Amino acid sequence: MKSFKDFFRSKGFYIALSIGIVAFAGLMIAYNYGATTNKLSKEPAIDLNQPIVEQKEDDTLDDYEAAGSNGVVSNKDTKSEEKFSSEEVAESKENKDSNSVVVPEISTKTDAEQVNTAEENAENKENEDYEDYEEITEDVMAELNYEGEQSLAWPLVGDVILPYSMDTTIYFKTLDTYKCNPGILIQGIEGADVAAAYAGKVISIEDSKEFGTVVSIDMGNGYIAEYGQLMNVCVEIGDAVSMAENIGEVAPVSSYYAEEGTHLYFGITKDKEPVNPINLIK
Repeated sequence: MKSFKDFFRSKGFYIALSIGIVAFAGLMIAYNYGATTNKLSKEPAIDLNQPIVEQKEDDTLDDYEAAGSNGVVSNKDTKSEEKFSSEEVAESKENKDSNSVVVPEISTKTDAEQVNTAEENAENKENEDYEDYEEITEDVMAELNYEGEQSLAWPLVGDVILPYSMDTTIYFKTLDTYKCNPGILIQGIEGADVAAAYAGKVISIEDSKEFGTVVSIDMGNGYIAEYGQLMNVCVEIGDAVSMAENIGEVAPVSSYYAEEGTHLYFGITKDKEPVNPINLIK
């Protein structure tokens, strides 16, 4: 035990301790040098000839990829941010222009004044239309000269399937009844042209359950011709028509005359009293 204590007190112990410390330090220095060398060997070599722009674009791309995860964009490339900002401002301005609403000019007139103006415009237009209609009527009426002596033209070529009869009743097959007939029924095919029997002015175009579409033409001096069972009427109220002018076509027969077949109803009145058309047709 005494000899062990004497060893620690001797110069040999201190010499051995110094040598151990120096050896340990050398080992640590050698270890650190080796680790640094391995790390440098693993890193890729930097091409000093590579353009700075490409490196900058890579850094900017990395920044935007990072922004996708944390919502923050790096400020490394301020020019890129300025470019995106200018494009967004232009797009915002374009959307604003496209969605802009033109505010109509607000009238300073009161509601009463606007109503009066609208009524005046409507009245003026009505007066103009009436003056035009009156002028046309005067011109047409000057030519309405039928007196019952001039011969009428056949409005449709065909057989008379039901004659005029106001003195006695005749049998209507579809209705299965006897009654008077104020006109004649002229047989015809559907779509056949119907002509005016005499010149005149169209005074009405009406629809009825029995005779379908009926066109009435004033021939003058109280004589009015009625054309029933029509379709594709090509005249209007107020029109002046000449003798033998087309006024429409034969329509499908109404349910009142299904058994009689397709036809034209043709009637003449004098001062609203029926007249036998056959007596006036040449």
